Amino acid sequence: MHLAPSSDALIGKTIIKLAADHLPDGGKVAVLSATSTNQNTWNAEMNMVMGDNPNIEVVATV
Repeated sequence: MHLAPSSDALIGKTIIKLAADHLPDGGKVAVLSATSTNQNTWNAEMNMVMGDNPNIEVVATV
């Protein structure tokens, strides 16, 4: 998958949406991320919308 940058909030939402699309029955996922400022922001945005997809559990961000 490729995600072209747009807005931090949209990227955060899209991270979880992609997981939910690929795991329609829910599941556990891990996020592989660098420590760059923009990726930290995307991860924070992702965490803010986790409640929208209660069947997806992020078990680690590494």
